[in-house]
Amino acid sequence: MYKVTCLYNGTTYVLHDPESDVLRIYDDEVETEDSKPGSFKFSVSFDHPYVSKIVGLSSDIRVYDGSEEIFRGRPVDDGEDLYRTRTFQCEGELAFLYDSIQPRRELHSVSPLEFFTLLVNEHNAQVQGHGPIDKTFRVGVVAVTDPNNSLYRYTNRETTYDDIIDKLVNRLGGHLRVRVSGNYRYLDILDDADTVSDQPIQLGENLLTYARDTDYTQIATACIPLGASLEETEIDALDAYLTVESVNNDSEVIQITSAVNRFGFICKVVSFDDITVPANLLSAGQAWLADEQYANMVLDLTAVDLHSLGYNVQPIRVNSQVRFVSSLHGMDRYFDVSKRTYHLTQPEADTVTFGSAMKQSYTSVAAKTVSAVKKHAEDTRRNI
Repeated sequence: MYKVTCLYNGTTYVLHDPESDVLRIYDDEVETEDSKPGSFKFSVSFDHPYVSKIVGLSSDIRVYDGSEEIFRGRPVDDGEDLYRTRTFQCEGELAFLYDSIQPRRELHSVSPLEFFTLLVNEHNAQVQGHGPIDKTFRVGVVAVTDPNNSLYRYTNRETTYDDIIDKLVNRLGGHLRVRVSGNYRYLDILDDADTVSDQPIQLGENLLTYARDTDYTQIATACIPLGASLEETEIDALDAYLTVESVNNDSEVIQITSAVNRFGFICKVVSFDDITVPANLLSAGQAWLADEQYANMVLDLTAVDLHSLGYNVQPIRVNSQVRFVSSLHGMDRYFDVSKRTYHLTQPEADTVTFGSAMKQSYTSVAAKTVSAVKKHAEDTRRNI
């Protein structure tokens, strides 16, 4: 059962309670997405008892599925029609990171955790104690790493959110999320989904759409890995970078013979700006090339979460893994949830989106597949 509350001036008001005839919203949609703030839009009638408590940038709006909080954010848009129906658009709490600006800095030899902590602390220093809602975060889990565990980064008046995404998540991988524990709000950077749902996605059960696209244009069978920039250069007009020649038989090129025999010699340059040791650069280049010898396949799936329809199964959330089974498509593997959409007053319209770019070699993903999925939801459906 979904519930919506509004915290304003220190007092919590219930905006939506399915058991109440008065405390109701409608035309609602909650959208949560991997590493993004997400959104919540809804409408209320002019005579809702607490409509005046929904104040732009000043109210703390929360959505619950039972006792679990699935959205928290602030109103950023407020509309009204001829019949005085009020329509609100809220942005998720990750958007608070857009409110702070990182100063100009040059950072050497910092770990991902140290860099992330620096960014979060700077954000907190700027927003703490200002305004009607708390926009601070605590540093949580930072599971991503780099080959040297020593980053070289600049910050230059970007927003905190942009720096976290561009200079950590996009370069090192992972997923940015907010996690509430007790009275504190934590920011985590996960390297992979941290939960596995017991609810499979199956053709003829809860799978809505399926689309596959295979792209061969990004295949590489050889590469020239470049590391950190060097002070000395043989050609004055050109920058010099660390290469693998000293640990790769005097060659700056790495190749996979079996892939060259299959597709031909296709070489690309790949940069690893933070690597300063040739052996580490060789390992990074080999790992990159091992992945790039396969065609890139993108699967876009949407499905219904049976939990929202009353089935006794775990709900599907962003940053969880869900098994997709379809003999028709020759597929049995786990996908990360990339987007989850909730309709509080029309749960049958809820959808889950699995947008996954993966290589057509399944050996790497097989190692991450969990051993079993619990009995299908139909066997354990609640009597409703």
